[in-house]
Amino acid sequence: QFTSQYFKDFSKSWGFNHVTSSPHYHQSNGMVERAIQSVKNILKKAIMDKRDVYLVLLEYRNTPIDNTLPSPAEILFSRKLNGILPCTKQSLKPKVNPG
Repeated sequence: QFTSQYFKDFSKSWGFNHVTSSPHYHQSNGMVERAIQSVKNILKKAIMDKRDVYLVLLEYRNTPIDNTLPSPAEILFSRKLNGILPCTKQSLKPKVNPG
């Protein structure tokens, strides 16, 4: 757990709120637990089908979290990554987020 005073000062200086959850009560962090379960299933299937695990993970990271949130890769890079699934050239252009 990141609960030291040093980390609290770090999070305050970088302007983010660090929220902790109980490591012994997994239900309290359901969205993350579901994501971990999905990744495990995807990796098992990729290994069984002898697929490239890195391409499978790339496509998983390119998948939007839900209808209202962009994909993890899009959040990180401010644009969609070019994976193996077809997409338009317009969707690959960077988006500048004000803030």
